[in-house]
Amino acid sequence: MKNITQKVLLLLIVFTLTMSSVLAFGGDDVETLPVHWVGYDSATLAGNVTILDSPSGTGFFQYKENGADDWINSTQTASITTTGEYLLNIFGLESNTTYVYRAVIETDFVIEDFNEENFTTNASPSIGYDSTDNVTTDGFTFNINVSDLGDEDNISVYVECYQDDTFYTTNESAEFVNETGIISFTVDTLDPGLDYLCYGVADWDFDGATEQTYTEGVEITTTSTTESRVESGVLGVKSLTFAAFALLALILLMTMAMVLISLLNNDADIGQLMTVGMFAIGGTIILFVGYIIIASIAGTLM
Repeated sequence: MKNITQKVLLLLIVFTLTMSSVLAFGGDDVETLPVHWVGYDSATLAGNVTILDSPSGTGFFQYKENGADDWINSTQTASITTTGEYLLNIFGLESNTTYVYRAVIETDFVIEDFNEENFTTNASPSIGYDSTDNVTTDGFTFNINVSDLGDEDNISVYVECYQDDTFYTTNESAEFVNETGIISFTVDTLDPGLDYLCYGVADWDFDGATEQTYTEGVEITTTSTTESRVESGVLGVKSLTFAAFALLALILLMTMAMVLISLLNNDADIGQLMTVGMFAIGGTIILFVGYIIIASIAGTLM
């Protein structure tokens, strides 16, 4: 009789604990559904509240990179007042990366679905700044390295530049690219002597919307008109020094030819030869010294 009483008491205790647990949890339940939509750095997740005995609750998702330890709670939440599906967006994801997620509802307790779903974000095209060439008073050449097309067959590439509140773009002459490599753009109609912050841009269509990625920003200064005049002057000095050098070489050659002809004809007059030689040597020295001075001033000594 004593054993029977103990067994009955044990069964009552178990039944009481079970009912208390059910009542405490309110009988709420949620399940994780397959991903609704996937982009390059975001996704729309789906969950389904199958039981809701509580008056209301909050639905959200926990997600993480595949293989990571810590879960991240979605910043978007859903107000749950009845059973059924709910959709929420998550942002800040890495391109071409696999994530796992699970649906969660919070009423009096936090209830997580033990079943997980996964998805992989799309691979985004990748571009980078390569170099700048041919800087003038009104423009330059901007070179972009298209290193990866991602999941796209082709992308549109162009340049954007900013100078204070003024915006310049080569979008009207964008290159449609279907392979990797260096793409060069001529950026013109700019103002002289100003700093421009420029970016390479890639556009492509995804689900009817335009997606974009940018290179790092590069500051480029156009040549001022004063610098342009100085460069023109230096170019003139270069031409002058080259002409002087050519004249110097010509005089030497002519002098040597005259002396050689006179010696071959055996009619050389020593006095005349010395006079011509001295004239040639003196002229050569004067031209050479002048060339050194002019070239040194211009910084173009050859």
